[in-house]
Amino acid sequence: MRNIPENVDIVVNFDVFSTVWSFEPVSEYAKQWVDFNVTTESWQWSGDKFVVDHRPAQGLLEFIVSEGLTCYHPHHGFATSYEA
Repeated sequence: MRNIPENVDIVVNFDVFSTVWSFEPVSEYAKQWVDFNVTTESWQWSGDKFVVDHRPAQGLLEFIVSEGLTCYHPHHGFATSYEA
């Protein structure tokens, strides 16, 4: 079992030198939010995660956070949430 902090909506994984980021909706709200707000192709999904090219991924992350969802990166140890 992974150690994901409470109240995390989406787990984001990327490496500084990676060309793809993965997004894993872990809360029920995040799963519904992604279904409604993110357009993906079937090949982008692997299990419960979808991958995005690094170029639009930062914008997607900013959009997710601006919508009030909390994202977490387990390797870098940070969680973000949007605060107006």
